[in-house]
Amino acid sequence: MTMPTFQTNRHQQRGVALLVALMFLIVLTLLRLAAMRGTTLEERMAGGSRDYNVALQAAEATLRDAEIDLKGSGFNPATIRSLTVSNFPVTLIGTGTPSGCVLSGGLCIIANETVQLYNNSTTVNPVSWAAAATTSSRYGQFTGAPAIVGVAQQPRYILELMQFADGKNKGGNNGANDFYYVRITARAWGASAQTQVYLQEVFLVPLPT
Repeated sequence: MTMPTFQTNRHQQRGVALLVALMFLIVLTLLRLAAMRGTTLEERMAGGSRDYNVALQAAEATLRDAEIDLKGSGFNPATIRSLTVSNFPVTLIGTGTPSGCVLSGGLCIIANETVQLYNNSTTVNPVSWAAAATTSSRYGQFTGAPAIVGVAQQPRYILELMQFADGKNKGGNNGANDFYYVRITARAWGASAQTQVYLQEVFLVPLPT
């Protein structure tokens, strides 16, 4: 007379075991999805960091390229340009508060150290960073340096002659040359066009008067 009761309890236990197994499967599935999501996020972060480093190194190389341009000591003699003060747009912009660029070569002038031509669209011939821009120089354009591979666009730079009214734009004279402060602004891209890096430095260069 007790057999039916035993069979009923065994069926109930089997039902509970099935429910517990399903719960474990659900938990394991959620853990797996969370792990996959974390892995994907880490890969994206690593890719973004790698792309930023590519852009940063390209910007560093562009600063060195601009320095070589200013020194007139490029790798390809056919592309070297001889810079003089008259190359910069002093007469083009005027002598009051000069601020702007010429339409070729990425040569600019500023009358105040607070002026940032690289992101200013209100000056004479505002700087353009497009691939075919004329108010900024492409990496290697005047030095003959080979193109940088693995970037969305070749880096570019501008040279700003500091023509301050208080006369602090000069860093001395060695008899044959006046030494001028020139601010270099470099802009570089990573493998993605969305990854961009700006770098600046001030370079003291001898320019014949």
